Amino acid sequence: MLQNKPRLAMLTVLLLALVLVVVLSMRAASLGTPAPTVSLESERTAAVATFGSGLTRTAQARPTNTSTATPLPTDTPAGTPLTSPTPTCYKLHYVRDVNVADYTVMIPGLMFTKTWEVENTGTCAWSGANASANANP
Repeated sequence: MLQNKPRLAMLTVLLLALVLVVVLSMRAASLGTPAPTVSLESERTAAVATFGSGLTRTAQARPTNTSTATPLPTDTPAGTPLTSPTPTCYKLHYVRDVNVADYTVMIPGLMFTKTWEVENTGTCAWSGANASANANP
């Protein structure tokens, strides 16, 4: 009988360890929230949508064939006062942005027209197609 005692003790320890593992795993299963199920179809849909939006952003960022005039650099040394080619009687006062506010975030490549409202504060009358049409009485 002495020879079976160590074997019985080892069997008892293993049985207690097994019971402890089962109890702890059952407790953990009851406390935790079930893992969310993810469908393969929803993952594919999300992947295609992400890919498609990247193509849209790339297309929007491409430059258009519309050319813009680039001002040429001047050879005026720094500190030299610039003179106006027009008489000093032409003056204006900025009133407000009419349609696009300052610091508006724009999509690259998007064409837009910016309009300002200004007031003639000079002593000369403005001439031109838009001067009479937009003049405030």
